[in-house]
Amino acid sequence: MATPPIRAPEDSAQLVRALSRWDNEGGAGDDGPQVDTAIDLPTTALEREVVALRIRVIALENIAVALLAAGSAGQQQVAQGMVRELAPEAGAQQPITAHAAAHMCDLIDHASSIRAQHLG
Repeated sequence: MATPPIRAPEDSAQLVRALSRWDNEGGAGDDGPQVDTAIDLPTTALEREVVALRIRVIALENIAVALLAAGSAGQQQVAQGMVRELAPEAGAQQPITAHAAAHMCDLIDHASSIRAQHLG
């Protein structure tokens, strides 16, 4: 199945706005992210690196959602297959892996929602 193209430039802008409002982006809305002026900025190199990594993860998650939303049904099935690969065996104690698999499901569901809303 061919990947459906984004229909018009305004659809692309809508997709960007929708992704910018996603769950944990600091309360981003139509007017952009809400900056809390009361927060303490990181002072150590390690704290700055952690913040930089969090920003990069958020950016990568949003790119993954956008790519999944525009991807083919086969590509979405591959992503769902990866979730099954990560799912711990019954009785296994792997909480981080279980959380990763659940987060992947959330990303796939979010991509499906974006696809339905913006790409028909």
